[in-house]
Amino acid sequence: MIRRTLFLLCGSVFLIVAVRPARAQEPLPQANVRNLRVSVRPDGLWVSYRVDGAFSPAVLEKLAGSTAVRFIHRVRLVHRRMFGTRTLAERTIEMTAQYDNLTRQYSLTRAVDGAEQERTTTESEEEMQRFMTVVGEFRVAGPEAWAGQKKATVQIRAEYEDTWLLFLFPWSYSAREERDIPLSP
Repeated sequence: MIRRTLFLLCGSVFLIVAVRPARAQEPLPQANVRNLRVSVRPDGLWVSYRVDGAFSPAVLEKLAGSTAVRFIHRVRLVHRRMFGTRTLAERTIEMTAQYDNLTRQYSLTRAVDGAEQERTTTESEEEMQRFMTVVGEFRVAGPEAWAGQKKATVQIRAEYEDTWLLFLFPWSYSAREERDIPLSP
């Protein structure tokens, strides 16, 4: 009897939470990875690209409120096999921007694989957006990573806005792009 009552109580709480009216929200603009260029050189595999449409009104509002905004770019080199894929190399670029209302400047930070590479400030919103969305001439891996492989796939995933799914689970919006490449310089 207690079990049944507890079950009904938990079920009714779940239905109340799940069925309550959703908050009205603007649809997010769809971000896309553009101008993906992959070059295989004797010193390694290099990529460059940009992410268009990542700055939604919600992201700009967070920045205006002096909240740090973080974009994470994940670049993977994978070899596709008959039953799955094998990761040959993976790099992560984390870019952070925070607006300081007192100095009216954006503090910008770029870290690669957890190690800080660049820290700068700017007053220009356009320069801040370029810093956060453009990856230029980035070395993914050296030739030893793909030794013996004739072709591979470069996968780009740019996570550009954090939110909560059903108010319970953290969720990131992302833009993705893939390109098959021959691995001969």
